[in-house]
Amino acid sequence: MSTINRIAVATCLSYVMCLAGFAVGQDALPPESPALSLTPEVTLRVDGEVDARSTVTLVTIHQKAAPPADVFADLGKQAGVRLAAWPAELWDRMAVKKLTLDADRQPFWVVALRAARACGLSIRRVPAGDGQVQVELHAAGKADQRQAMSICGPLVVLAESTRQEHKGDVGNAEAGLLLSLRVYADPSLKNYRFMDAPALHEATDDQGNSLLPAKPDKSALPPASELVSLHEVPLAYPVAGQPGTRIATLRGSITLLASSDSEDVIIDPAIKSVQTRQVGKFTYSYQGLVKNAQGYELTLNIKGPADEMSLPVRDLMVSQQSILPTDAAGNRYRIRNIATTFSSKNITGAGTAMYAVRLQPAKADAGDITTITWRLPRQISTQEVRFDFHDLPMP
Repeated sequence: MSTINRIAVATCLSYVMCLAGFAVGQDALPPESPALSLTPEVTLRVDGEVDARSTVTLVTIHQKAAPPADVFADLGKQAGVRLAAWPAELWDRMAVKKLTLDADRQPFWVVALRAARACGLSIRRVPAGDGQVQVELHAAGKADQRQAMSICGPLVVLAESTRQEHKGDVGNAEAGLLLSLRVYADPSLKNYRFMDAPALHEATDDQGNSLLPAKPDKSALPPASELVSLHEVPLAYPVAGQPGTRIATLRGSITLLASSDSEDVIIDPAIKSVQTRQVGKFTYSYQGLVKNAQGYELTLNIKGPADEMSLPVRDLMVSQQSILPTDAAGNRYRIRNIATTFSSKNITGAGTAMYAVRLQPAKADAGDITTITWRLPRQISTQEVRFDFHDLPMP
């Protein structure tokens, strides 16, 4: 079984931010606030107490009246994040032309998200395909200026919006609310997976009514991309008493599977027999390449605890970052597609999966594959991270 690392609410970070003279608390902007009135020059300071035991990525930045592009480039460089505007001419279109930003040893996502908000931008972590963390900045809509933020452990959780879900007449037992939560993982987490939808532990409105659904929604599943998770969490709509107008308290948790380190296994394509390697709790098998008209095909096999298998499988199937084939000159091959040829789980909880990985050269003049590096997670643990929101708007 996985090691459960419980990160209590008491370890959450609390922050105070001064934004153009406007002091705010943990929830950043009050959820009911109108969008910021953007001016050509913005001043922002991010302060907060950071637990000395915290392992999140911290940044220190002191930029005075600098172009926003330079400020975000500095943030990205410190965090090891590839950060770019989309479209590229976004910097020229922005109303904010100069940004003064001060932060001393503050979590990267907290600084980046608040700096983006101050400039009228939204920020998204997107798949990069090469093992790097890639972040895109976009022009923000009104909803991006109204987000509440909860920071705890390696995750930042944003409460983006609440909307009413109609399953019949409003106010009946079938009606409910949907709360959109967007989850950002710390840049230091390169290999992870959200194991399930967020679990709610407490939810009440400002009249004391419980908003917890009568039955947890088992149909809610993690998204295909585990880099940024957007979850729609169901809440009950009060049908008795006086319904409230605000969500007074919302507490819950998110469970993720993460690898703290990895090991590189070198596959020699010249060896045609099955090769086996034990890394952590998993046994990995691989067989020599088969060349065809489209390129090459490699057979891979993974055996190990079924409840943890989603992590090496996600890294192989979703992000496609764990396989690196090259020719003698170092030219890379890319994965054309991956097919699951076999998958099973026995009564003891052990899982087995087999994959056919089809490779093709990234360049027309690439030579034959001489080396394949397979990056594998070594130590895998399960972390339960708790989030906490107060005074959120209801539709």
